[in-house]
Amino acid sequence: MKNTYFWGEIDDLNARKVGQKLDNLSVQSRGRNWGHIGSGGIYSTSADLFKLYLAIKSNKLLSAETTKLFFLSHRKSSSGIGIGYGWFISQTIRNTTEYWTRGNEDWGHNAVLRWFPDENIVVIVCSNAGEKLEKTTANRVISDEIIKTIFDKGF
Repeated sequence: MKNTYFWGEIDDLNARKVGQKLDNLSVQSRGRNWGHIGSGGIYSTSADLFKLYLAIKSNKLLSAETTKLFFLSHRKSSSGIGIGYGWFISQTIRNTTEYWTRGNEDWGHNAVLRWFPDENIVVIVCSNAGEKLEKTTANRVISDEIIKTIFDKGF
């Protein structure tokens, strides 16, 4: 992962690589912000997020036993979505399983990684846009359209 940075580690040149523009940010705003580090203070690319996904799935980061725990539902949300360790688990309209994880659901940089193991499909969308249409981020709206197109085409 060569294009992934924590908030405060990124300079103007690297910011442009990951689609950020720092010109309008004050020097203080560019510095390390511990309030954002865990909740959304990472800049990345879809290619780097795919590398992370591959490393997780191939047990290069954690043992196979620990990796299995990532993808188990340990709790349920009020809407019935399974909650794993950093991943959510839900059923698709095709009655198959979807695992997904996201960056923040707020204005600014955000991302969603959606994995459909039964279809062997991974969709990753990064965005700099905030909430759209009924408090859903642009990355979710875009990934929904991509997935709908894939499913409609029968892939």
